Amino acid sequence: MVDSKEMKKLVVFQSPAHLYEVVPPFYKELNKMQYFDKFYLATDQKDTWGIGDNVDVLKLEEDLGWEGNLDLLLQRVPEDLFVMMCDDHVTVEQTDVNLDPYFDIMLRNPEIGRLQLSPPSLNYSRFLEAHHLPIEVPDDSKEWYPYDRRYRFHLNFQPSIWRKDFLRHVIEGGGNRSQLEIRASERARQSDQYVSGYIGWHAIRYQNFLASCQVHHMDPDHHKKKKTSHYKEDFARYAMRRGIKLKSDKRVHVRREEYSASVPIDFYITHYHDQEQYRQFALKRKPLAHMMFWLGKRARAKVAPRISVSSR
Repeated sequence: MVDSKEMKKLVVFQSPAHLYEVVPPFYKELNKMQYFDKFYLATDQKDTWGIGDNVDVLKLEEDLGWEGNLDLLLQRVPEDLFVMMCDDHVTVEQTDVNLDPYFDIMLRNPEIGRLQLSPPSLNYSRFLEAHHLPIEVPDDSKEWYPYDRRYRFHLNFQPSIWRKDFLRHVIEGGGNRSQLEIRASERARQSDQYVSGYIGWHAIRYQNFLASCQVHHMDPDHHKKKKTSHYKEDFARYAMRRGIKLKSDKRVHVRREEYSASVPIDFYITHYHDQEQYRQFALKRKPLAHMMFWLGKRARAKVAPRISVSSR
């Protein structure tokens, strides 16, 4: 059997040009671990700045979406096993990593098509509870755990080790990331050859870069909720600590128990410590909506108490 130490350690990812700003910090944080041999990137960005010679770039004429970008990129990837991460995942507070034990799990268990390098989400625990299924508490007695195939997102695009033929099979059908996760899960359910699994701890710690949601803007020109792309607050703080430049035309989404608001970059950098300003604005803008959000969150917490959590 092939030993993981003999394998080339690869990272596969794609990024459309409008999100390319995350690629340099994404690459820098992973590359400084000195674990990965090569990176494979598909992008329609013309000037691929901020990356090194160990990045094999597939330059696209246009963004073909998740499925189209990855399908072309996988034709260039020589290894059967590799790590795939989303373009908006930036590894944080971690200077070294050794994924050899998890590559070895994949080599010893050919039925695993994908091994998620973190525990499942709280939603998965709720799913198990709702179906009266046992909730396994991760310990050192098991190397990995299979996802229940009935779970809607039993296959997702959190940082994972993938088998190339399994990934190519499940991404057929296209769509954006959320749609593709659902379709990929449906296709994976029909596979008699592979299962999707996870480990009980975080082998790679990461922070989501951007998110799109409906938020209240903190300026007089916006009076309604608007679906927009913004920096997550945790990433904004991480970027400020690491000297990563944030685009001035994006905003930072600040979310607390009783309110949420989207603030301009300059305002956030100057006043990020003054939470009362965010609170007063958000509650003044839509007091009832935020009160219902807060009460709804408390109600959900009572119905489904936290069990064991991580990111999906």
